[in-house]
Amino acid sequence: MTLALAHLEISLNHFDLAAGCLLQLPAHVRAQPAILHVLVQMLTRTKDSDAMAKEVRAAVAFWDKNGEQNLEKVLRIAVAAAEALQLRELAAECQKLFLEKVDGTDTGMLCGLVRSLSCFDVPQALQYSRRLKTPSHAHLDPEELEVAVLPRLFNRQKKETEAEGAEVQKRKQKKKRKIRYPKGFDPANPGPPPDPERWLPKYERQEYIKKMRKQKPLARGPQGAAPEDDMAFSRYKGPSTAQTDVSKDGGSRQQKKGKRRR
Repeated sequence: MTLALAHLEISLNHFDLAAGCLLQLPAHVRAQPAILHVLVQMLTRTKDSDAMAKEVRAAVAFWDKNGEQNLEKVLRIAVAAAEALQLRELAAECQKLFLEKVDGTDTGMLCGLVRSLSCFDVPQALQYSRRLKTPSHAHLDPEELEVAVLPRLFNRQKKETEAEGAEVQKRKQKKKRKIRYPKGFDPANPGPPPDPERWLPKYERQEYIKKMRKQKPLARGPQGAAPEDDMAFSRYKGPSTAQTDVSKDGGSRQQKKGKRRR
């Protein structure tokens, strides 16, 4: 229940309350690497350096006394937390214990110890710095180095050659993809060729066009229009008077107008 409450407080960004919940756990539980890592993070966020240093020293002392199976993990957690809060003495103490009890050949931990000791104990930092293995430069002649031409870092031709080589290597490494056939297709027995018009829309295919030609065309017109046939809205049609001559008695309108003027 204490761990569940601490997890809830962490999700709500209440780091001080979460640290208070974790501090209520027994000492052997707080010394576990996972619990110690979370507790140290909470104390680091609240910048409680005294409580963090106390918990780290207690966990280191617990594993130094009851077995060294988790001592490496606890020391690495302690060093990271001490460097985050700039506690140089605590960091140097944990780094020195790591080199004595865990691995004396760890170069990274040795460099960190020299860096931490240089802040408050320079003679001891120089003593540990002698253990660092630096490359030998005895084979180099300083006079030749002064006369020698500086190396060209930005060689355009070299860059182009490297780019071409990388492109050729990329082409060589390109894998050939296996041909993927449709489901149920046998390349040994492909059968008849597919319809060449399979990608065309339905209304553009010849079979659909022939089918639509046989159907009766639909009536087109405005809304409410009814189809007209020969008998619809039929009126009585008498004999045509298109070929009959105009009566001479009546005369034309022009002749009547001329008589009026006279």
